[in-house]
Amino acid sequence: MVGYSDAFTIEQLLESDGIILADASAENVFMPDGLTKRVERAVNYTDIQLNEFGETLKGLAEFSRFLRFPNVYTTPKVVEEIKAWEDTIGRAFVHLNNNKDIAGRNKEVSHTSRGTPKIQQNVYSLYRLVQRLRKSAAHALINKAGSDSSEQDIKSIGYLALEMMVIAVSDIEDSKNDFSRRYQAWVERREDLRTDEQLVATALYIATVLKKPAAILTGDSDLWHIANDVLNAIACSKVPGAYTLLNAVSDNPVRIYFSNKVGRIDKKFDTSGLVTYITDIAESMHSGRAEELSEIVRERLAELFAA
Repeated sequence: MVGYSDAFTIEQLLESDGIILADASAENVFMPDGLTKRVERAVNYTDIQLNEFGETLKGLAEFSRFLRFPNVYTTPKVVEEIKAWEDTIGRAFVHLNNNKDIAGRNKEVSHTSRGTPKIQQNVYSLYRLVQRLRKSAAHALINKAGSDSSEQDIKSIGYLALEMMVIAVSDIEDSKNDFSRRYQAWVERREDLRTDEQLVATALYIATVLKKPAAILTGDSDLWHIANDVLNAIACSKVPGAYTLLNAVSDNPVRIYFSNKVGRIDKKFDTSGLVTYITDIAESMHSGRAEELSEIVRERLAELFAA
């Protein structure tokens, strides 16, 4: 399931079958450095060249357009993360506006023809584009998808059972490694929003209940660690419903695509043919808390298939 390195482009991903879920960290596909470094430099009054900053503005616009494709969706927690970007950049602009005299005395800061620090102008442009990105993400929420009532039912009891199972397994197996990197110092809200678990649970729901392939585009390696641990726990549990779910994600693959470079996407996780693969090695996958994991899986799968 894990370890693929096939390279793809955005165009190839969009042409694939099924539903694509975009993580906020998918920004890596569209812009160098991401938003974090840009905002840190602006707040510290480090000069930002217009041509360099333009790459970020262009990338944000492309990310917004990507979220408008009919087969691309987000989840509520992704929208919440993007809203946190918007709030932080808005505060950075207010800070720069309130301290423009300080910026103006900094010889390293370039200015417009009207004497306004270019950083101030650029951060405002950034703020407006992040606003647009947040609106695109909200428009693409999976529970607002299309006119099919089954797609609008993503908040059902069955889905919630999957999400609780994914969170519990992630905690027990300590699946997440990138949490400290995701929430940088410039973001005040440091609590774990559980966005990764929500994305994985949504992809499993799409494959299992909606019977459609699902892909996640991310810049966060935690996603496939969580997905791998969850499916291993299900396979090892051998509880009622386990084989049904594994067969569903084998027939309707869940794939995770990773990017840390503009324009390049690598497939890192794929459940195609999962049943054959996992049956061969399930006996060796038990963690030290196998009984606890099996009980969680039993309870949540019962809720999923009873919904």
